[in-house]
Amino acid sequence: MKIFWLLLFLPVLGAAQSFHWGFLGGTVMQSPYIPQINEGVAFTPGGLVEFRLPGRFAIEANALYRRQGYTGPFQIDETPSDLVGALTSRSNILDVPVLGKYRHPVQDFINVFLTSGYVRRWRNESFRVSGTRETTGPIPQFPSERTSQSGFAIGGGVELDGGTLRMSIGYRYSRLGEFRSDKSHDLLVSFIF
Repeated sequence: MKIFWLLLFLPVLGAAQSFHWGFLGGTVMQSPYIPQINEGVAFTPGGLVEFRLPGRFAIEANALYRRQGYTGPFQIDETPSDLVGALTSRSNILDVPVLGKYRHPVQDFINVFLTSGYVRRWRNESFRVSGTRETTGPIPQFPSERTSQSGFAIGGGVELDGGTLRMSIGYRYSRLGEFRSDKSHDLLVSFIF
């Protein structure tokens, strides 16, 4: 009998919900791995889907791509005669957060929102040694690394609801590990249809 009532109730829930999709992008404000190492700020493009639940709640999933890297001095040993040059790292990163979202209306077309949820990250990192000088030994080679991590994200922002098109501007903090490179501070703009 419980299954009968559940099957009878599901179409009512489905009518009260809606599915949306869109694009998002922004910039990553990332702290360097080590203070003397330079690291660029990259554009982060991606896509999103949102499933609105009854009331002010929604479930949102993103796919965000970022290219991250750093360059720093590299030595084989601590002596100046073993100075090699620079070590460059480049990473291709895919983040897939699945977030719960709560919207609160402020004006007719302005909402503030909070998000929180689970993040899965896949990273493919390659290394290169360049600018070799003053060395007598072989220059080391580093293999590429592929890793994956799980973590959480939390954020919030403002959403402008134009009916067919919604635009949101928000901040998101993601933490996937204990190192600085495993944390992200993202400023994101999204367009949702």
